[in-house]
Amino acid sequence: MVTSILLIEDNAGDARLIREMLKDAVGDEFAVEWSKTLASGLESLSVRVPDAVILDLNLPDRQGLDTFSSLHRKFPEVPVVVLTGLNDDEGATEAVRAGAQDYLGKGTITGTSLVRVIRHGMERQRAEGALRASEIQYRRLFEAARDGILILNADTGKIVDVNPFMLELLGYTRQEFMGKRLWDIGPFKDKRNSLDSFKVLQENEFIRYDDLPLENKNGKQVEVEFVSNVYMNGKEKVIQCNVRDMTERRHLELQLRQSQKMEAIGQLAGGVAHDFNNLLTVIYGYSQLVIESLDADSPNCKNLKEVSKAVDRAALLTHQLLAFSRRQTLRPQVFNLNDVVADMDKMLQRLIGEDIGLSSILEAKLGRVKADPGQVEQIIMNLAVNARDAMSRGGKVTIETANAELDQTYARDHADVTPGPYVMLAVTDTGSGMNKEVQAHIFEPFFTTKEVGKGTGLGLSTVYGIVKQSGGHIWVYSEPGHGTSFKVYLPQVQEGVSVKHPETIKPTTRGTETILLVEDDESLRQLLCTILEDSGYNVLLAARGEDALLLFEQNKDSIDLILTDIIMPGMSGRELAAHIAAKCPEVKLLFMSGYTDRSVAQHNILDPDTPFLQKPFKAKSVLEKIRQLLDSENDGRVLHSAFISQINTT
Repeated sequence: MVTSILLIEDNAGDARLIREMLKDAVGDEFAVEWSKTLASGLESLSVRVPDAVILDLNLPDRQGLDTFSSLHRKFPEVPVVVLTGLNDDEGATEAVRAGAQDYLGKGTITGTSLVRVIRHGMERQRAEGALRASEIQYRRLFEAARDGILILNADTGKIVDVNPFMLELLGYTRQEFMGKRLWDIGPFKDKRNSLDSFKVLQENEFIRYDDLPLENKNGKQVEVEFVSNVYMNGKEKVIQCNVRDMTERRHLELQLRQSQKMEAIGQLAGGVAHDFNNLLTVIYGYSQLVIESLDADSPNCKNLKEVSKAVDRAALLTHQLLAFSRRQTLRPQVFNLNDVVADMDKMLQRLIGEDIGLSSILEAKLGRVKADPGQVEQIIMNLAVNARDAMSRGGKVTIETANAELDQTYARDHADVTPGPYVMLAVTDTGSGMNKEVQAHIFEPFFTTKEVGKGTGLGLSTVYGIVKQSGGHIWVYSEPGHGTSFKVYLPQVQEGVSVKHPETIKPTTRGTETILLVEDDESLRQLLCTILEDSGYNVLLAARGEDALLLFEQNKDSIDLILTDIIMPGMSGRELAAHIAAKCPEVKLLFMSGYTDRSVAQHNILDPDTPFLQKPFKAKSVLEKIRQLLDSENDGRVLHSAFISQINTT
C-alpha cells in the first residue's frame, strides 16, 4: 500500500534530496508530492489529505512556528514532521509542543531516520485519533446514559464531572455538584456513613449498595442502586459512581408481589369455598327433608328453618369467596354499561341513604363491554356501600362512565394491564379516604377497617375477583380526609348487544325418567339420590367419571339425563361429557360445581345456554332444572355442544 506524503519545502535541492532519500529507503512505498510555499501546500491539502506532511518551518510566505500553526489549525488530523535549519531547535520544539509529531534538522537527515519519524508520527496520530474518538464516544455515552454518573477525585472525594441524568434524577444544577464532596450535598447528607463508605472504597476500590435511599433537592426519597469503582484515568486515579434509579422497578416488584399474594389467597379461598359448598348443600338438603317430614307447628321445624337461614348466609359468603378467587360461573353478555348504571339509580339511592347525594356522569357514546350484567351490578353496589360507609356524616357519591385507552406507558406501570380500549366505571366519594397502608390490603378477603360485626371484609375482594375474571383492571386513588375514587376498566368489544331471552315458566318437579348421577362427594351423592328418588326418578349412581362411563355403556338406551359434577378426581365431568357426546350426542347433560375450574372460569367458556347448577343449591332448584331440561324439545347436542367443543380444545 502506497503512503502519500506532501513535502512543503521552498528549496528545490533539499526537496530533491529528501525525495531521493525516501526512494532509496523504501522504494515506491512513499509517493511524494512537492509544494514550494505554504499557500500551495494548503491548497493541495484542501484537494486531497495525505497520510503525512513534511514541513519546512521557514518558507517564503510564512516563517517559524506560525508556519506550523497555520497548517495545523486547518488540518489537525494530519501528522506533521517539521524540518528545521541549523540552530533552530527551539522553534522545532515549540512546534512539537503545539502538535507536530516530531522534527528533524536538515543537516542530520538520513533516509532511514526520515522514514522512521514519518511512520512513528503516523502511528502516533492514529493512536491519538482513536483516543479522541474513544473520548468522544465516552462523552456521548456519559451524556446520554440513563443512569446517573459521578466522577470523583480518588484522593479528595471531590466531584470532577456529573452527567445530565444525575442532575435530572436529584434536581441539582451542575454547579451545585462540581468541586463538592458527596457528603457536602443533600442526597448524601449522612456525612458519617458517606465518609465511612469513601474509606472502604479507597481500600477495596469497589463498593455496591443494591438499595440505597437518597433524597432529591425537594426532599422526595429516591430508591437507587449505587455502584462505585476506582480506576486510572491516565496518570490520575478517579472514582466512577453509577447511580441507577430503581423507583419504577421497585414499584413493579411491589405490584408483582401483591398480585402473587392475591393469587395465592384466591386459590386458598376458592378451594375452601368449593368444599364448603358441598357441605352446605348437604346440610340444607337434609334440613329440608326433615322439615317436610315434621308438622308445621313442631319446635324442631322452626329450629331447622333457622338452620336453613344460616346456610343461606354461609352460601353468600362462599359466593363472595368464589368471586374473589375468580372461580364463580359468569354468564357474559354484551351490553352498554350506562344501561346498568341507570337501572340501579333508585336502588342505589335507597342503599346509601338520604344524607348522601348521588349523581351520575355518563359518556354519551360509550363503548360496549362483555361481562355478566348481574356481576357488574354487584360491583357497583359494593363500591356504593363502601363509599357510604366512608361518609358517616353525609357526602356525595359520583358514578362516571367513559371510554378509555390504556396505552403501553400505563401498562408498564400496572403489571396486570393489557394495552387497548376499555370502558371505565368510576365510583368516587367525598369520605374519609385511606392511607397507603390500608390501600395495600383493601382487596384482601376479610380485611376491614370497620368495627367488629359491621362487615365481613369481602365486599371489595368480591369486586376485585369479578373485575379480574371479566378481564378487567381496577385502580384506587385515595388520600386521608379527601375521599376515594375506584376506577374499574373493562375491555371494549365490537360485538352487538346481546338479545335478552324471555324467562321460561318453571316446570313441575316430579318425573319417572332415569338419571345418571355422578358426584365424588359421598354425602352429597346420597342426598341428591334421595331427592331424585323421592320425586319419582330412577337413579344410577357413580362416584367417579370412569365408573359413570361404564354405567352409561351398560344403560345408554335407558338414561335420559346425566347430572355430573365438573371437578372430580381422575376423569372430570368435562372429560366424561366429551366421551359421552362423541358416542351419544342426544343425551342431555346438567353440570354442577362449587366453582368452575380455571379453564372455564378465567376465560368465561361456560355458554349462557349451557345447563349449570351452582352449589350450594336447594332441592327445588335442582328438580326444577332437571324437569325443564327433560321437557325441552331440544336434544342434548343443542344444549351442550358449545361446551363440549370448548372441552375438546382445552
